[in-house]
Amino acid sequence: MRLAQTIVTVVLIALISGTASAQMPDSNDAQQVSDLPTGVQDPVIDEVRFSGLVRIDLATATARVGSKSGAKLDRDQVSKDIKRLFATSAFEDVQAWLVRETTSRGDQVLVLVYRVVERPAIESIKVEGAKEVKEEDVRKKIMVRTASILDVNRIRQSVDAIREHYVEQGFFLAEVDYKLVTRPENMVDVVFTIREHAKVKIQRVEFVGNNNIPSKELKKIIGTQEGSLLSFLTGRGTFAQEMFEQDLQRLEFYYNTKGFAEVRFDQPIVSLSRDRKFIQIVITVHEGPQYKVGEVSVEGDLLFAKEELMKGLALKSGEIFNAMNVQKDAMALSDKYKDLGYAFATVGNATNFRRDELLLDFTYVLQKGEKARFGRIEIIGNEGTRDWTIRREMRIYEGDLYNETKLRASEARIRRLGFFEKVEIRPKATSRPDEVDVIVEVKERQTGAFSVGAGFSSVENFLFQAQINKQNFLGRGQNIRLEATLSSLRRYFVLSFDEPYLFDTNWTFGFSAFNADLAYYNFSQASTGLDLTFGRRFLDDFSVSATYRLETVKVRAGGQEGVADVPIANLDLDGLTSSLSTAFMYDSRDDRMFPTRGNVTSLSLEWAGSQIGSDFDFIRMQVRSRQYFPLIWGAVAKIAGSWGYILSPTGKPVPIFERFQVGGIFTVRGFERASLGPSIPVGSARDPNANPTSFKIGGAQQLIFNFEIEFPIFQQIGVRGVVFFDAGNAYDDGEWPNPLKMRTSAGLGIRWFSPIGPLRFEWGFPLKRLKGEPPVVFEFNIGTF
Repeated sequence: MRLAQTIVTVVLIALISGTASAQMPDSNDAQQVSDLPTGVQDPVIDEVRFSGLVRIDLATATARVGSKSGAKLDRDQVSKDIKRLFATSAFEDVQAWLVRETTSRGDQVLVLVYRVVERPAIESIKVEGAKEVKEEDVRKKIMVRTASILDVNRIRQSVDAIREHYVEQGFFLAEVDYKLVTRPENMVDVVFTIREHAKVKIQRVEFVGNNNIPSKELKKIIGTQEGSLLSFLTGRGTFAQEMFEQDLQRLEFYYNTKGFAEVRFDQPIVSLSRDRKFIQIVITVHEGPQYKVGEVSVEGDLLFAKEELMKGLALKSGEIFNAMNVQKDAMALSDKYKDLGYAFATVGNATNFRRDELLLDFTYVLQKGEKARFGRIEIIGNEGTRDWTIRREMRIYEGDLYNETKLRASEARIRRLGFFEKVEIRPKATSRPDEVDVIVEVKERQTGAFSVGAGFSSVENFLFQAQINKQNFLGRGQNIRLEATLSSLRRYFVLSFDEPYLFDTNWTFGFSAFNADLAYYNFSQASTGLDLTFGRRFLDDFSVSATYRLETVKVRAGGQEGVADVPIANLDLDGLTSSLSTAFMYDSRDDRMFPTRGNVTSLSLEWAGSQIGSDFDFIRMQVRSRQYFPLIWGAVAKIAGSWGYILSPTGKPVPIFERFQVGGIFTVRGFERASLGPSIPVGSARDPNANPTSFKIGGAQQLIFNFEIEFPIFQQIGVRGVVFFDAGNAYDDGEWPNPLKMRTSAGLGIRWFSPIGPLRFEWGFPLKRLKGEPPVVFEFNIGTF
């Protein structure tokens, strides 16, 4: 038997010797394992070797094979080895050979050689033709990386992903392909080539089957809009797949709010025009019947009496079914449970359609889950802001019982700081069922800038401004500003500082020092002064403050329009103003820098008198209020009103520089600065016979209203447009504000939150313009909106 085995082995080796030259030219004694004859005993392998490795190291390749030296050749194992090597995607070809070699000592050895051909590696990835879509966004869709092994399937998937991204951005006709450029040392460049073509515009959106809700109403719901003459500015009329899919969800929800609880939509028909420039969209609606609410009930884990839970529900029996009320109820019920610590409470629902009666029974199903406490609170994304600046705004603490309302309030308080573009607070489950971690993720907004700017307006002519403004100084939430402004009407220098949490308490502190030379309509004022303010916050939205102001003032006739030799009793008053004021403020804005909703209202009272060293005696009262409303497509409406009144308790004239100066970009736009209000005819001190000159003396009262709508133009770079309507005036002593005497204007403007700070360009057009007033007033300002 042993002799027979020996003979078979010798025959097998002989066969290898006889056929090797045709299969493996670089060796005279080689044969592929797959070509070995069957029915003979496999020989013992003396060595396992690899041929053709360039970038793949030997250890990595060896780890993939199971054939070992000193063992008999196992053809099944060799087959598995080849499959495993192919599975790495690193090789284009793998072959197994048996090679008989003679050692230096004359011994014959049998070597199992895995001959491999490596796939090329990627040297670089290039994108050609990406112009309208950012190249960085295109690269996010690429699924291969430099220095990795070439994988054509992944490249093709990348092409599909890029093309899909272009379709989502409105480039319906975009063509995407790739090419491989061979490089030395078995390397390639992968080049993605893009032909974007023009965006396809929406020519028509048509609804079919909408018998109860008109198409005009439905079109207002969706973001996919038909093109218009201003589409090149607004982007309206561009098709985006992702937005369109969201539109279908909006339409379904809108129908659900109108009682059509079984509405459904066919697959929309999107057709391309013959010139391939426009598309028409047809949306077929199956409205179904309109339902009223039948029985409303609450079931499940009831922690309160059913009557108490039912009492606050928005969904009422007998009313038209409204899915919005369902959302409100679900949130209210969920919050009620979560505020008791049930962090995982859920509100499901069960419905029963009584189609014969067109009634929909609705049951809220409550599951309370387990109580939990707040675990670790982690803040991420605050690259410049200190943790404590964020934590002190939060109304939750580690170890507290879970509370959804406080969690939401914490997010709102952090957002209203105005320091962040994005604020998101989300609970995170832990390994413990009674503990919930909290992730606070923020994205820093540019809150400070060093800027040097110049501009031109029809009021101030050329204007130069330099400022250092930091609204989150050192990441502590403090505000510091150093500003210099020079123009034909202003020379203004100011240094101010505000500390919102004095010594980490709810007390606030602020001061400012200033030097100014300001030209009003008929007079000029030179002043130097400072003010100190202490305040305290109450609750979340209320605050009170007290301010001391000390200011030296020199006044001279001759401003924008006046002459320099008019005798005015309350003009020739130089001296010192020393005043105390108190202010009460309510502020519920959602963002201090860019509010979209909320209200800010202040009431202030200022007193100046000889008792505290003032050369002037007066009492000033002011009320200001601004309300913000979010509109569609990112637009925001603002309604503002201001009333002020000043009097002298001693009967002496109130200095002209303390009276209300109305007109200009911060009061009533469309009119020159301080050009509105009462005036008196005055003669010349040099020539008593000269014609009297109209002299603006400012108002003892003011009443101002502003209405504006701000809307995005280029949202990504912070450019917004504004249209406005202003009404207001200043009124003399003893004259009660009369709305019929209000001056009105309308206009438009551009606002840009630029890298150097907020820039404001506005054109105001006075309505019912009086003689001598310009038809349009353009004003430019740096630093505040």
